[in-house]
Amino acid sequence: MPRLKSGPKSSLEQSALSIPRISFSRLSFTSIEQCLTGGFPAGLRGPSGSDADQRKDPDVRKRLSGPALRTFFRIMEEWELTVSEQCGLLGWIAPSTCHKYKGGNIGTLSYDLLTRISLVIGIYKALHILYPEDLLANRWVKLPNTHPLFSGRSALSVMIDAGIDGLYKVRRLLDSRRGGWN
Repeated sequence: MPRLKSGPKSSLEQSALSIPRISFSRLSFTSIEQCLTGGFPAGLRGPSGSDADQRKDPDVRKRLSGPALRTFFRIMEEWELTVSEQCGLLGWIAPSTCHKYKGGNIGTLSYDLLTRISLVIGIYKALHILYPEDLLANRWVKLPNTHPLFSGRSALSVMIDAGIDGLYKVRRLLDSRRGGWN
C-alpha cells in the first residue's frame, strides 16, 4: 500500500487532498484528522490564534468538506456499511443527502458533521494500529463486544444509537488501548 510522505505540508488543502487510499496504521496522521480536531497548521491560525475560531469558519469548513467526506466514504467501503448505517454515523442525515455527498455534491459541511467524520477517522486509525490485520480491523465495528461499554452489542450499534457521544466513547476507548491521541 502507498504511504504518505512525512514532513510539513505547505497548506491545509495540500495536506488534506494528498491522502491516498491507505491503511492509517502506517501513517503519521497530520492532515484531515488534525484539522478536523483542531490541530491546524500554524499558518491557518487567525488573528486570535485560536483553533476553535478557525474550525467554525465557513471557509475552513468548506475546504475540509470534500476531503473529509471522500475519506469517510472510503472507510465506509472498507467497513462494508449500508447507506442507513452511514447516515446513522453522520447524525441520521437523509439517505438522499448521503447519495448526494457520494456523488460529489458536497458544499460546506456543518461543524457537527465534520466532528463526526473526524471521530470515525480516528476510530479507523486506532483500529488499524491495534489490529494490523486489515480484515479484523475493518470487521471489528460490527462484531459483538463484551466490554462494559458495549454490553454484548457491536461498536457500530453504540456509535449509531448514542450519536456523537457514542462516537466519542468508542474513540476514547480505542485511543486508550493504543496509548494516546497521537
